[in-house]
Amino acid sequence: MIGFFTKKETQLAERPDGKRLSCVSCGLYKGDLKHPKLAATGNFKKSILNIGEFTTAWDDRKGEQFQSKQDAILESTYKKLGIDLEEDCLNVNAVMCFPYNHKTGKPRIPTAHEIQCCRLKMLALIKQYKPKVIVVFGKIALQSIVGHRWHKGLGSMTKWRGWAIPDQYYNAWVCPVFNPSYVSVKDLAAVQLIWEQDLEQAIIYIDKPFRKFVKPKITILEKNLKELSTIKNMTRCAFDYETTGLKPHAKGQKIICCSIADSIKHVFVFMLLNKKMEPISQKKLSPFKRFLINKYIPKVAQHMKFEENWTFNKFGVHVKGWVHDTMYWTHIFDNRSSITSLKFQAYVMFGIDAYDEDVANYIKAKDSNSLNKMIKFVSTKRGRNACLKYCAYDSILELRLAILQEEKYAEIVLPF
Repeated sequence: MIGFFTKKETQLAERPDGKRLSCVSCGLYKGDLKHPKLAATGNFKKSILNIGEFTTAWDDRKGEQFQSKQDAILESTYKKLGIDLEEDCLNVNAVMCFPYNHKTGKPRIPTAHEIQCCRLKMLALIKQYKPKVIVVFGKIALQSIVGHRWHKGLGSMTKWRGWAIPDQYYNAWVCPVFNPSYVSVKDLAAVQLIWEQDLEQAIIYIDKPFRKFVKPKITILEKNLKELSTIKNMTRCAFDYETTGLKPHAKGQKIICCSIADSIKHVFVFMLLNKKMEPISQKKLSPFKRFLINKYIPKVAQHMKFEENWTFNKFGVHVKGWVHDTMYWTHIFDNRSSITSLKFQAYVMFGIDAYDEDVANYIKAKDSNSLNKMIKFVSTKRGRNACLKYCAYDSILELRLAILQEEKYAEIVLPF
Protein backbone atom coordinates (compact mmCIF):
# COMPACT_ATOMS: atom_id res chain seq x y z
CA MET A 1 0.00 0.00 0.00
CA ILE A 2 1.07 3.57 -0.68
CA GLY A 3 -1.11 5.57 1.70
CA PHE A 4 -4.72 5.28 0.53
CA PHE A 5 -3.84 3.72 -2.83
CA THR A 6 -2.03 0.52 -3.74
CA LYS A 7 1.02 0.77 -5.96
CA LYS A 8 -1.00 -0.64 -8.86
CA GLU A 9 -3.68 2.01 -8.45
CA THR A 10 -1.17 4.85 -8.38
CA GLN A 11 -0.15 3.72 -11.86
CA LEU A 12 -3.61 4.46 -13.24
CA ALA A 13 -2.46 7.92 -14.25
CA GLU A 14 -1.10 6.41 -17.46
CA ARG A 15 -2.67 4.21 -20.10
CA PRO A 16 -0.87 1.37 -21.92
CA ASP A 17 -0.73 3.57 -25.05
CA GLY A 18 1.30 6.14 -23.13
CA LYS A 19 -1.42 8.78 -22.80
CA ARG A 20 -1.94 10.16 -19.31
CA LEU A 21 -5.34 9.95 -17.67
CA SER A 22 -5.70 13.67 -17.09
CA CYS A 23 -7.92 16.63 -17.96
CA VAL A 24 -5.59 17.43 -20.87
CA SER A 25 -5.88 13.90 -22.23
CA CYS A 26 -9.68 14.01 -21.84
CA GLY A 27 -10.21 17.47 -23.30
CA LEU A 28 -13.83 17.89 -22.20
CA TYR A 29 -12.94 21.05 -20.27
CA LYS A 30 -11.92 22.75 -23.53
CA GLY A 31 -15.52 22.88 -24.76
CA ASP A 32 -17.84 25.86 -24.61
CA LEU A 33 -18.62 25.37 -20.92
CA LYS A 34 -19.49 27.88 -18.22
CA HIS A 35 -18.28 25.67 -15.38
CA PRO A 36 -15.74 23.06 -16.52
CA LYS A 37 -14.42 20.60 -13.93
CA LEU A 38 -17.48 21.29 -11.79
CA ALA A 39 -16.55 20.79 -8.14
CA ALA A 40 -18.55 18.87 -5.56
CA THR A 41 -21.21 20.83 -3.72
CA GLY A 42 -23.00 20.32 -0.40
CA ASN A 43 -22.24 20.63 3.32
CA PHE A 44 -21.87 16.88 3.97
CA LYS A 45 -23.37 17.00 7.49
CA LYS A 46 -24.47 13.35 7.43
CA SER A 47 -21.42 11.98 5.57
CA ILE A 48 -23.36 10.94 2.46
CA LEU A 49 -21.51 11.17 -0.85
CA ASN A 50 -23.81 11.15 -3.88
CA ILE A 51 -22.11 10.28 -7.18
CA GLY A 52 -24.13 10.98 -10.32
CA GLU A 53 -23.21 9.92 -13.83
CA PHE A 54 -22.10 13.13 -15.54
CA THR A 55 -22.53 16.89 -15.36
CA THR A 56 -25.62 18.07 -17.26
CA ALA A 57 -26.26 21.25 -19.22
CA TRP A 58 -28.31 22.50 -16.24
CA ASP A 59 -25.45 21.81 -13.83
CA ASP A 60 -22.97 23.58 -16.10
CA ARG A 61 -25.24 26.58 -16.51
CA LYS A 62 -25.88 27.03 -12.77
CA GLY A 63 -22.48 25.92 -11.49
CA GLU A 64 -23.95 23.40 -9.04
CA GLN A 65 -24.42 19.66 -9.03
CA PHE A 66 -27.75 17.86 -9.62
CA GLN A 67 -29.66 20.83 -11.08
CA SER A 68 -31.50 19.13 -13.96
CA LYS A 69 -35.25 18.59 -13.99
CA GLN A 70 -34.68 14.85 -13.60
CA ASP A 71 -32.57 15.43 -10.49
CA ALA A 72 -35.49 17.21 -8.81
CA ILE A 73 -36.94 13.79 -8.05
CA LEU A 74 -33.83 13.00 -5.99
CA GLU A 75 -34.16 16.14 -3.90
CA SER A 76 -37.84 15.50 -3.21
CA THR A 77 -37.32 11.82 -2.38
CA TYR A 78 -34.44 12.59 -0.04
CA LYS A 79 -36.58 15.25 1.65
CA LYS A 80 -39.32 12.68 2.14
CA LEU A 81 -36.75 10.44 3.84
CA GLY A 82 -35.47 13.22 6.11
CA ILE A 83 -32.34 14.08 4.12
CA ASP A 84 -31.48 17.55 2.82
CA LEU A 85 -29.59 17.16 -0.47
CA GLU A 86 -27.40 20.23 0.05
CA GLU A 87 -27.00 20.27 3.83
CA ASP A 88 -26.56 16.57 4.54
CA CYS A 89 -24.76 15.38 1.41
CA LEU A 90 -21.75 16.00 -0.80
CA ASN A 91 -22.80 15.87 -4.45
CA VAL A 92 -20.60 15.23 -7.47
CA ASN A 93 -20.70 13.58 -10.87
CA ALA A 94 -18.42 10.80 -12.09
CA VAL A 95 -17.60 12.96 -15.14
CA MET A 96 -17.17 16.51 -13.91
CA CYS A 97 -17.47 18.32 -17.25
CA PHE A 98 -20.63 18.45 -19.35
CA PRO A 99 -20.11 15.98 -22.25
CA TYR A 100 -21.72 17.09 -25.49
CA ASN A 101 -21.30 16.66 -29.22
CA HIS A 102 -19.33 19.66 -30.50
CA LYS A 103 -21.01 19.44 -33.91
CA THR A 104 -24.62 19.19 -32.80
CA GLY A 105 -24.35 20.76 -29.35
CA LYS A 106 -26.43 17.90 -27.93
CA PRO A 107 -25.55 15.97 -24.77
CA ARG A 108 -23.87 12.61 -25.20
CA ILE A 109 -22.75 9.68 -23.04
CA PRO A 110 -19.15 10.09 -21.82
CA THR A 111 -16.54 7.68 -23.14
CA ALA A 112 -14.71 5.11 -21.04
CA HIS A 113 -11.57 7.24 -21.33
CA GLU A 114 -13.39 10.32 -20.03
CA ILE A 115 -14.67 8.30 -17.07
CA GLN A 116 -11.14 7.08 -16.36
CA CYS A 117 -9.70 10.57 -16.53
CA CYS A 118 -12.09 11.81 -13.83
CA ARG A 119 -11.61 8.70 -11.68
CA LEU A 120 -8.43 9.91 -10.00
CA LYS A 121 -10.24 13.06 -8.90
CA MET A 122 -13.07 10.90 -7.58
CA LEU A 123 -10.66 8.75 -5.59
CA ALA A 124 -8.99 11.83 -4.14
CA LEU A 125 -12.40 13.23 -3.17
CA ILE A 126 -13.31 10.05 -1.30
CA LYS A 127 -9.93 10.04 0.43
CA GLN A 128 -10.40 13.67 1.50
CA TYR A 129 -13.97 13.46 2.84
CA LYS A 130 -14.09 9.84 4.06
CA PRO A 131 -17.85 9.35 3.57
CA LYS A 132 -19.77 6.78 5.59
CA VAL A 133 -22.14 6.06 2.69
CA ILE A 134 -21.49 6.45 -1.04
CA VAL A 135 -24.71 6.43 -3.07
CA VAL A 136 -23.88 5.52 -6.66
CA PHE A 137 -26.48 6.72 -9.19
CA GLY A 138 -26.37 4.73 -12.41
CA LYS A 139 -23.90 2.59 -14.31
CA ILE A 140 -21.45 5.35 -15.29
CA ALA A 141 -20.99 6.26 -11.63
CA LEU A 142 -20.59 2.58 -10.80
CA GLN A 143 -18.03 2.24 -13.59
CA SER A 144 -16.13 5.15 -12.11
CA ILE A 145 -15.64 3.80 -8.60
CA VAL A 146 -15.85 0.03 -9.13
CA GLY A 147 -14.98 -0.59 -12.78
CA HIS A 148 -11.20 -0.36 -12.37
CA ARG A 149 -11.32 -3.19 -9.81
CA TRP A 150 -14.17 -5.33 -11.14
CA HIS A 151 -12.88 -6.96 -14.33
CA LYS A 152 -15.68 -9.49 -14.82
CA GLY A 153 -18.12 -7.16 -16.60
CA LEU A 154 -20.42 -5.00 -14.52
CA GLY A 155 -23.64 -6.01 -16.25
CA SER A 156 -26.79 -3.96 -15.73
CA MET A 157 -27.74 -1.74 -12.81
CA THR A 158 -30.60 -4.13 -12.10
CA LYS A 159 -27.94 -6.56 -10.87
CA TRP A 160 -26.25 -3.99 -8.62
CA ARG A 161 -29.06 -1.86 -7.21
CA GLY A 162 -30.17 -2.45 -3.66
CA TRP A 163 -26.91 -3.72 -2.18
CA ALA A 164 -25.15 -2.00 0.71
CA ILE A 165 -21.56 -3.01 0.03
CA PRO A 166 -18.95 -2.72 2.80
CA ASP A 167 -16.25 -1.68 0.33
CA GLN A 168 -12.88 -2.35 1.97
CA TYR A 169 -11.08 -0.14 -0.53
CA TYR A 170 -13.09 2.98 0.35
CA ASN A 171 -13.86 1.96 3.95
CA ALA A 172 -17.46 3.02 3.29
CA TRP A 173 -20.84 1.51 2.47
CA VAL A 174 -21.30 1.68 -1.31
CA CYS A 175 -24.99 1.72 -2.30
CA PRO A 176 -25.74 1.50 -6.04
CA VAL A 177 -29.19 2.78 -7.07
CA PHE A 178 -30.89 3.72 -10.30
CA ASN A 179 -30.06 7.10 -11.82
CA PRO A 180 -32.77 9.76 -11.20
CA SER A 181 -33.13 10.30 -14.97
CA TYR A 182 -33.89 6.58 -15.41
CA VAL A 183 -36.55 6.74 -12.70
CA SER A 184 -38.16 9.86 -14.19
CA VAL A 185 -38.16 8.44 -17.73
CA LYS A 186 -39.65 5.11 -16.64
CA ASP A 187 -42.38 6.87 -14.66
CA LEU A 188 -43.58 3.54 -13.30
CA ALA A 189 -44.90 3.09 -9.78
CA ALA A 190 -42.82 -0.09 -9.31
CA VAL A 191 -39.55 1.61 -10.33
CA GLN A 192 -40.29 4.62 -8.13
CA LEU A 193 -41.03 2.34 -5.17
CA ILE A 194 -37.85 0.27 -5.64
CA TRP A 195 -35.77 3.44 -5.98
CA GLU A 196 -37.22 4.97 -2.83
CA GLN A 197 -36.68 1.76 -0.89
CA ASP A 198 -33.06 1.57 -2.07
CA LEU A 199 -32.41 5.16 -0.96
CA GLU A 200 -34.11 4.50 2.37
CA GLN A 201 -31.85 1.49 2.94
CA ALA A 202 -28.74 3.51 2.01
CA ILE A 203 -29.62 6.14 4.64
CA ILE A 204 -29.94 3.45 7.34
CA TYR A 205 -26.28 2.55 6.82
CA ILE A 206 -25.10 5.98 8.00
CA ASP A 207 -25.52 4.72 11.56
CA LYS A 208 -24.46 1.09 10.99
CA PRO A 209 -20.92 0.08 12.02
CA PHE A 210 -18.74 -0.58 9.00
CA ARG A 211 -18.23 -4.31 8.37
CA LYS A 212 -14.45 -4.53 8.35
CA PHE A 213 -13.04 -7.63 6.70
CA VAL A 214 -10.67 -9.49 9.02
CA LYS A 215 -8.11 -11.58 7.19
CA PRO A 216 -8.22 -15.24 8.22
CA LYS A 217 -5.31 -17.23 9.59
CA ILE A 218 -4.33 -19.71 6.89
CA THR A 219 -2.67 -22.97 7.95
CA ILE A 220 -1.01 -24.75 5.04
CA LEU A 221 -0.70 -28.48 5.73
CA GLU A 222 2.53 -29.56 4.06
CA LYS A 223 3.71 -32.95 5.31
CA ASN A 224 0.47 -34.64 6.37
CA LEU A 225 -3.20 -34.00 7.07
CA LYS A 226 -3.24 -35.21 10.69
CA GLU A 227 -4.19 -31.74 11.97
CA LEU A 228 -7.61 -32.23 10.38
CA SER A 229 -8.29 -34.68 13.20
CA THR A 230 -8.40 -31.70 15.59
CA ILE A 231 -11.70 -30.59 14.02
CA LYS A 232 -14.27 -31.54 16.63
CA ASN A 233 -17.80 -32.81 16.24
CA MET A 234 -20.45 -30.07 15.91
CA THR A 235 -17.83 -27.65 14.53
CA ARG A 236 -19.39 -26.04 11.49
CA CYS A 237 -16.98 -26.07 8.54
CA ALA A 238 -16.98 -24.92 4.96
CA PHE A 239 -14.85 -26.76 2.45
CA ASP A 240 -13.91 -26.07 -1.14
CA TYR A 241 -12.03 -27.81 -3.95
CA GLU A 242 -9.90 -26.33 -6.71
CA THR A 243 -9.98 -28.64 -9.70
CA THR A 244 -8.71 -28.94 -13.25
CA GLY A 245 -12.21 -28.48 -14.68
CA LEU A 246 -15.92 -28.75 -14.02
CA LYS A 247 -16.79 -32.41 -14.58
CA PRO A 248 -14.95 -35.01 -12.47
CA HIS A 249 -15.66 -37.91 -14.83
CA ALA A 250 -14.03 -36.25 -17.86
CA LYS A 251 -10.64 -37.61 -18.91
CA GLY A 252 -7.64 -36.32 -16.96
CA GLN A 253 -9.61 -34.30 -14.41
CA LYS A 254 -8.08 -33.95 -10.93
CA ILE A 255 -8.68 -32.23 -7.60
CA ILE A 256 -5.71 -29.94 -7.08
CA CYS A 257 -6.24 -28.78 -3.51
CA CYS A 258 -8.82 -28.37 -0.77
CA SER A 259 -9.50 -25.89 2.00
CA ILE A 260 -11.50 -26.34 5.20
CA ALA A 261 -12.59 -23.29 7.20
CA ASP A 262 -13.18 -24.58 10.74
CA SER A 263 -14.05 -21.11 12.06
CA ILE A 264 -14.65 -17.64 10.68
CA LYS A 265 -11.05 -16.78 11.56
CA HIS A 266 -9.12 -19.90 10.55
CA VAL A 267 -8.80 -22.14 7.52
CA PHE A 268 -6.75 -25.24 6.66
CA VAL A 269 -5.57 -25.63 3.08
CA PHE A 270 -3.61 -28.46 1.49
CA MET A 271 -2.59 -29.95 -1.84
CA LEU A 272 -4.29 -33.16 -2.99
CA LEU A 273 -1.61 -33.70 -5.64
CA ASN A 274 2.03 -34.57 -5.04
CA LYS A 275 5.04 -32.94 -6.68
CA LYS A 276 4.54 -35.09 -9.78
CA MET A 277 0.98 -33.70 -10.02
CA GLU A 278 -0.52 -37.10 -9.20
CA PRO A 279 -3.09 -37.77 -6.43
CA ILE A 280 -1.58 -38.17 -2.95
CA SER A 281 -1.55 -41.61 -1.35
CA GLN A 282 -4.62 -43.12 0.31
CA LYS A 283 -2.70 -43.30 3.59
CA LYS A 284 -2.00 -39.58 3.58
CA LEU A 285 -5.60 -38.91 2.53
CA SER A 286 -7.16 -40.83 5.46
CA PRO A 287 -7.69 -37.87 7.89
CA PHE A 288 -9.45 -35.94 5.14
CA LYS A 289 -11.72 -38.85 4.23
CA ARG A 290 -12.66 -39.24 7.90
CA PHE A 291 -13.64 -35.56 7.89
CA LEU A 292 -15.77 -36.05 4.78
CA ILE A 293 -17.79 -38.99 6.14
CA ASN A 294 -18.20 -37.65 9.70
CA LYS A 295 -21.90 -36.79 9.87
CA TYR A 296 -21.40 -34.94 13.17
CA ILE A 297 -19.34 -32.21 11.51
CA PRO A 298 -21.85 -29.82 9.85
CA LYS A 299 -20.62 -28.87 6.38
CA VAL A 300 -21.14 -25.81 4.17
CA ALA A 301 -20.30 -25.28 0.50
CA GLN A 302 -21.01 -22.94 -2.39
CA HIS A 303 -23.04 -25.20 -4.70
CA MET A 304 -22.55 -28.41 -2.68
CA LYS A 305 -23.38 -30.58 -5.70
CA PHE A 306 -19.94 -29.72 -7.12
CA GLU A 307 -18.02 -30.88 -4.02
CA GLU A 308 -20.33 -33.90 -3.62
CA ASN A 309 -19.78 -35.13 -7.19
CA TRP A 310 -16.03 -34.64 -7.09
CA THR A 311 -15.76 -36.35 -3.69
CA PHE A 312 -17.62 -39.47 -4.79
CA ASN A 313 -15.88 -39.67 -8.17
CA LYS A 314 -12.33 -39.29 -6.83
CA PHE A 315 -12.53 -40.72 -3.29
CA GLY A 316 -15.45 -43.15 -3.54
CA VAL A 317 -17.37 -41.75 -0.56
CA HIS A 318 -20.38 -39.46 -0.11
CA VAL A 319 -20.05 -36.33 1.99
CA LYS A 320 -22.04 -36.59 5.20
CA GLY A 321 -23.28 -33.72 7.35
CA TRP A 322 -24.35 -31.21 4.69
CA VAL A 323 -26.26 -28.33 6.31
CA HIS A 324 -25.96 -25.24 4.08
CA ASP A 325 -25.47 -24.35 0.40
CA THR A 326 -24.61 -20.65 0.08
CA MET A 327 -25.47 -20.50 -3.63
CA TYR A 328 -28.90 -21.98 -3.01
CA TRP A 329 -29.60 -19.60 -0.12
CA THR A 330 -28.50 -16.60 -2.19
CA HIS A 331 -31.03 -17.53 -4.85
CA ILE A 332 -33.79 -17.99 -2.26
CA PHE A 333 -33.20 -14.50 -0.82
CA ASP A 334 -32.82 -12.77 -4.20
CA ASN A 335 -33.66 -14.43 -7.52
CA ARG A 336 -31.97 -11.85 -9.74
CA SER A 337 -29.65 -13.37 -12.33
CA SER A 338 -25.85 -13.12 -12.15
CA ILE A 339 -25.65 -12.54 -8.39
CA THR A 340 -25.17 -16.06 -7.00
CA SER A 341 -21.46 -16.50 -7.77
CA LEU A 342 -19.16 -16.49 -4.75
CA LYS A 343 -17.04 -13.73 -6.31
CA PHE A 344 -20.04 -11.39 -6.61
CA GLN A 345 -21.26 -12.25 -3.11
CA ALA A 346 -17.74 -11.75 -1.72
CA TYR A 347 -17.85 -8.18 -2.96
CA VAL A 348 -21.43 -7.16 -2.15
CA MET A 349 -21.41 -8.83 1.29
CA PHE A 350 -17.80 -8.34 2.41
CA GLY A 351 -16.40 -5.68 0.09
CA ILE A 352 -13.67 -8.04 -1.16
CA ASP A 353 -12.96 -7.96 -4.89
CA ALA A 354 -10.36 -9.49 -7.20
CA TYR A 355 -9.10 -12.09 -4.70
CA ASP A 356 -9.10 -14.47 -7.69
CA GLU A 357 -6.92 -12.15 -9.77
CA ASP A 358 -3.84 -14.41 -9.73
CA VAL A 359 -5.70 -17.55 -10.81
CA ALA A 360 -8.40 -16.11 -13.10
CA ASN A 361 -6.49 -16.68 -16.34
CA TYR A 362 -5.67 -20.30 -15.44
CA ILE A 363 -8.90 -21.55 -13.90
CA LYS A 364 -11.07 -21.09 -16.99
CA ALA A 365 -11.54 -24.00 -19.41
CA LYS A 366 -12.75 -23.94 -23.02
CA ASP A 367 -15.85 -25.96 -22.12
CA SER A 368 -17.27 -28.07 -19.31
CA ASN A 369 -15.29 -31.18 -20.35
CA SER A 370 -11.94 -29.49 -20.99
CA LEU A 371 -8.95 -29.15 -18.71
CA ASN A 372 -7.99 -25.71 -17.50
CA LYS A 373 -4.40 -24.51 -17.02
CA MET A 374 -4.20 -24.90 -13.26
CA ILE A 375 -1.83 -27.90 -13.31
CA LYS A 376 0.77 -25.84 -15.15
CA PHE A 377 0.12 -22.92 -12.78
CA VAL A 378 0.59 -24.88 -9.53
CA SER A 379 3.74 -26.58 -10.82
CA THR A 380 5.57 -23.36 -9.86
CA LYS A 381 6.04 -22.23 -6.25
CA ARG A 382 4.35 -18.90 -6.92
CA GLY A 383 1.39 -20.56 -8.63
CA ARG A 384 1.00 -23.16 -5.90
CA ASN A 385 0.97 -20.53 -3.15
CA ALA A 386 -1.49 -18.36 -5.10
CA CYS A 387 -3.82 -21.30 -5.67
CA LEU A 388 -3.74 -22.33 -2.00
CA LYS A 389 -4.51 -18.79 -0.85
CA TYR A 390 -7.35 -18.49 -3.36
CA CYS A 391 -8.81 -21.80 -2.24
CA ALA A 392 -8.50 -20.78 1.43
CA TYR A 393 -10.41 -17.56 0.77
CA ASP A 394 -13.17 -19.47 -1.01
CA SER A 395 -14.00 -21.60 2.02
CA ILE A 396 -13.62 -18.82 4.60
CA LEU A 397 -15.95 -16.61 2.57
CA GLU A 398 -18.44 -19.47 2.21
CA LEU A 399 -18.56 -19.99 5.97
CA ARG A 400 -18.92 -16.28 6.73
CA LEU A 401 -21.58 -15.94 4.03
CA ALA A 402 -23.52 -18.88 5.46
CA ILE A 403 -23.57 -17.20 8.88
CA LEU A 404 -24.80 -13.88 7.42
CA GLN A 405 -27.49 -15.70 5.46
CA GLU A 406 -28.76 -17.50 8.54
CA GLU A 407 -28.76 -14.25 10.51
CA LYS A 408 -30.83 -12.67 7.74
CA TYR A 409 -33.20 -15.64 7.75
CA ALA A 410 -33.67 -15.31 11.50
CA GLU A 411 -34.32 -11.60 11.15
CA ILE A 412 -36.93 -11.71 8.37
CA VAL A 413 -38.59 -15.10 8.81
CA LEU A 414 -38.46 -16.38 12.37
CA PRO A 415 -40.31 -13.40 13.98
CA PHE A 416 -43.41 -14.50 12.07
